[in-house]
Amino acid sequence: MSEYRRDPVTDRWVIIAPDRAQRPREMTFDDEDRLESEYCPFCPGHESATPPSIVDFPKDSDHWDVRIVPNKYPAVRSDADDPGSPSPLFERRAGLGTHEVVVESPRHVVSLTDLEADQLERVVGSWRSRLAELAEDTRLEYALLFKNQGARAGATVEHAHSQLMALPMVPTFLEAELQGSRRYFDRHERCVFCDLAEHNLDSGDRLVYANDAVVAFAPFASRFPFELWVTPRGHAAEFQATGSTTNAAIADALGAVLDRLHQALDDPPYNMAVHTAPLRAGPLEHFHWHIEIIPALSNQAGFEWGSGWHINSTPPESAAAHLRKIATDTY
Repeated sequence: MSEYRRDPVTDRWVIIAPDRAQRPREMTFDDEDRLESEYCPFCPGHESATPPSIVDFPKDSDHWDVRIVPNKYPAVRSDADDPGSPSPLFERRAGLGTHEVVVESPRHVVSLTDLEADQLERVVGSWRSRLAELAEDTRLEYALLFKNQGARAGATVEHAHSQLMALPMVPTFLEAELQGSRRYFDRHERCVFCDLAEHNLDSGDRLVYANDAVVAFAPFASRFPFELWVTPRGHAAEFQATGSTTNAAIADALGAVLDRLHQALDDPPYNMAVHTAPLRAGPLEHFHWHIEIIPALSNQAGFEWGSGWHINSTPPESAAAHLRKIATDTY
């Protein structure tokens, strides 16, 4: 059974999850080691290979376009027992939460760039719908939507999918974003994310793509080569609260930047995470949801692990300029 443990020096929490060690390793670093669809647990007809669906989209239909299921090897569980803390030095909590898998297509595809525009729009809508449902569980404080694309980015199943983990506390990284954006707002009476979106639209030096509702850019202090952020042009703190009419715009921007990364970097592995406000936080004037996409092009080494800082060998201005030059027929 999993549990949270707190580092008494930094207050950092970690999840100890021994059940995760049982995961099958379908994917390897060898690109030729591919799973045929007839054996894929996420393909239609193989629903018995996963736990029963939490929800299928469209709802009340015999055929699903997007399927959300409990993770078979969860890092956290809704029925976790409290292990108790033997002392303040060794604080632990029950590994409470939910860990879910979003199967992003009934077709056996391996990437969001393999989806048609309308299917990607349905995926975005399912993400937001499920986040709104998780907000109804008052035991949970934060939900993280993330995607590991490719074996080098941590994926263990080839079929296109993302994951949702809902937690009883706000992660340290998100807490730092909330505090930092609050400090900026207190000084300038403006949302820092709104200012970033506006600046990148005006200057264009780190802009990668924009439509009427969403902007994608390489952040000024990029930690990794070709790191990208996707964020709405209008202020919105909660990813799930943004009007459904923007699903197409979000899907369009995601499709555009992922297609450009695919072409520029020869289909790189990457990690993607949606940074959104804590569940039930309501409208926050200082915080703005955004999606971070980090291609797995470099490894953290001694300096990064020892300092918490990053060394990025590709200036974000150069990365953005390169991506802007790439034409795409789909988006």
